[in-house]
Amino acid sequence: MRGASQPLGTFLYKVDADQIRALLAREGLDASVRAADDNPQGWKNSCDQKGFVVWVQGVDFNVAMEIFLRVHAEAFPRTTPDCEVCGSETATHHMTIINRGKRTERHLCAKCHEKEPAR
Repeated sequence: MRGASQPLGTFLYKVDADQIRALLAREGLDASVRAADDNPQGWKNSCDQKGFVVWVQGVDFNVAMEIFLRVHAEAFPRTTPDCEVCGSETATHHMTIINRGKRTERHLCAKCHEKEPAR
């Protein structure tokens, strides 16, 4: 049986894990950061895992994960835009079109890029 601690996320750098821990504390969650090979009692250590794990205690895991995802998006905002055609996928094709001196940028996902007519 695992204790009251639950892992929420693993980070390569301690500073990133500490940033998430601080944001979770702001939201009222009791979180801690441990090395990846220093799991609480009852949790099996993975010898090949590196980095730092954010652990939360004494709260419903689903609620903690919802808060974690929200603060993670706040701490590490996305840097790539969504596809401007479908709006649901991340844009992986970025095109700059210059026509009569006017510059236009297009950001499309792979599926929409395949459907795009050749110019």
